[in-house]
Amino acid sequence: MDSYTSVIEAEQELRREDNEQIERNAIVSRTAYVRAPASVHHVLEKVNLVSGEQTEEQHYITSEGHWSKEDGAWSVQPKDQRSHRLRSLEALNGPLVQWHRFEKHAEKVIVTEEEGRIVLRLKLEGEAVRGGHSATDVGLSQLPKVPQVRDGAAADTPDAPALSSHSDDSDVAAPTTHTDIMNLIYIIDPSTYLPVQIDSVTAYAVSDRDDPAIMQVSERYEIAYNETPPIQVPPEVLGATR
Repeated sequence: MDSYTSVIEAEQELRREDNEQIERNAIVSRTAYVRAPASVHHVLEKVNLVSGEQTEEQHYITSEGHWSKEDGAWSVQPKDQRSHRLRSLEALNGPLVQWHRFEKHAEKVIVTEEEGRIVLRLKLEGEAVRGGHSATDVGLSQLPKVPQVRDGAAADTPDAPALSSHSDDSDVAAPTTHTDIMNLIYIIDPSTYLPVQIDSVTAYAVSDRDDPAIMQVSERYEIAYNETPPIQVPPEVLGATR
């Protein structure tokens, strides 16, 4: 695998236990990744489906530097953050998203062949869901500050960025009685044994000290391999940061 392009479409809904809606968001994440030289172009678009507010974040990372766009403005990021950010984006948007769960719970995986493709299904409940929720949560920096119940890990990999919209574990109240549930489906091309589609639906309890809530995230990843052209930073981006 020399390169890949992934598109993640996700919807996230946060409701109180009485079913009152707190927040509802749609996210589209597009990533183009080339291995040699290691480079990436990443676009994250968020829409608040209640207020209509839209935000966009972009990153270009090449051997020459790291350019990012937030709040409509481009800036150059420190070179010592380049490698970390590159690994984080690949971990959260690449073909191995959530794969660690299949390895850890291999005895629960159901394998079938459907329409010439290998399909892996995994359903997890309770504590098995904790310790690395949906990758989409990492991108939802605009959510209200309702802390996520976690096992101390910021995300599925040590290189993933912290969940900026959540408080530290020391501020998290005891879990509610809601049972966390995660359904994962990996669709694999048998000619390459690489995933071409990943579907996940996750529902789990979040709480602050006074306001327990239920979060549900639905995601679909679609991935294509060895079709990505070299990543080049557009002249207008370079010009905006000089």
